[in-house]
Amino acid sequence: MASIRKRGIHQWQVTVRRAGFPRYSGTFKTKAEATKWADKIEESMANETFKGILIADTTTLYEVMERYLKDVIPLKKCVASEKSRYKLVSGHLEDLNILHKPIGKVIPEDMIDYIEHREGSVSGRTINIELALISHVFTKARKKYRIRVDNPVSDIEKPKEAKGRNRRCTRKEEQMLINSAIDFGRYTDMQIIIPFAIETTMRRGEIGSLVWEHVDFDSATAYLPDTKNGSERTVPLSPRAIELLKRCSPRESGSVFSYQIDSITRAFYGIRKKAGINDLRFHDLRHEATSRLFEKGLGAADIKLITGHKTYEMLDRYTHLSARKISEKLAMLDEVARLDSEIKNKRAELRLVV
Repeated sequence: MASIRKRGIHQWQVTVRRAGFPRYSGTFKTKAEATKWADKIEESMANETFKGILIADTTTLYEVMERYLKDVIPLKKCVASEKSRYKLVSGHLEDLNILHKPIGKVIPEDMIDYIEHREGSVSGRTINIELALISHVFTKARKKYRIRVDNPVSDIEKPKEAKGRNRRCTRKEEQMLINSAIDFGRYTDMQIIIPFAIETTMRRGEIGSLVWEHVDFDSATAYLPDTKNGSERTVPLSPRAIELLKRCSPRESGSVFSYQIDSITRAFYGIRKKAGINDLRFHDLRHEATSRLFEKGLGAADIKLITGHKTYEMLDRYTHLSARKISEKLAMLDEVARLDSEIKNKRAELRLVV
């Protein structure tokens, strides 16, 4: 049975007593919160899930996140970047006095505080990525570590994300990057990776993990067994892409490029800085590559197979490029029709003269 009593102006203390269980107490800001918690505890005692709740109230978020760091992050694709994000998120949670709270006491209001803490310094997309990490920690706490806990990220309104970047890499900037890579000396592979990315639409991780066993010069394809969206993909290689690969001294096996995934990003930023180019990311090369495919007149179905986008909706941002191509075709058809009409008129005039 639960007893609820008021303590001070903004505190309500709950004590739950039940035969065969230890006395269990909690303090809340409102009576509604206290009542809800008491009902949850009594229900858990009745259906034998109380142990999971007890663990949730005696295990800190920090302790669960450390287990997550040890057990879950090493299984992810980009371990280095995931560890970096984990460290960043942990630091902000500690700044807000959330990290060392019992995981069962972390509430949606804490996540709202996190959002407000990060707003103004990073984009809505970045905040949502960080919230996704926190949410996954709570999911693993419940499913993997058997801790009875609600996910506080599920019950909040996420920040709105800005529209996808439309930054394109011009052909002049592409050449500037290649020249910068050549000048750097130690970035030899980057003078091939940069145009290769634009020629194939391949992501940074796909380029960094490409091996010679999966390159087929006869069929002009590169097989990607494990991509970002979780499915395999075979990328057709243009004559320029093949020429770039052959400059890497093809072998029977092993990595095509000497750079690891995160090394590509670091090298790219160094090259970009030396080239004097602002606001250009490596992933923008994929956007440029996709844009050029549309400009060549390829249809969305063909481009989707090349790029590996999950849905056609993801290609909607390039619709204006398709529309422009269609308008050019319409203009060309109109011109053909006009010329055809002129020819017919000329023929008619010639018949009259004869």
